[in-house]
Amino acid sequence: MATDHWPTYVSGLTMILSGVTSAYFKDQANKEFGRYLLSKNPASLSTTNKLDREAAISLVISQMSFVVLSYLLLSE
Repeated sequence: MATDHWPTYVSGLTMILSGVTSAYFKDQANKEFGRYLLSKNPASLSTTNKLDREAAISLVISQMSFVVLSYLLLSE
């Protein structure tokens, strides 16, 4: 029954969404760093660091979700 597998679906969806979010934040951080290189504006560097942290957090969530998903799939 499909409702018995909701943890598998949730962990898979979490892995995908957090992976996409991580890629988005990293892309934005790279663009902001390019702006920093052109302007040497410390605010751009600060924004770059913030976006990089958000990308890293999203990546960790994605990896943890992958571990949970793997466990759930292999334990069935």
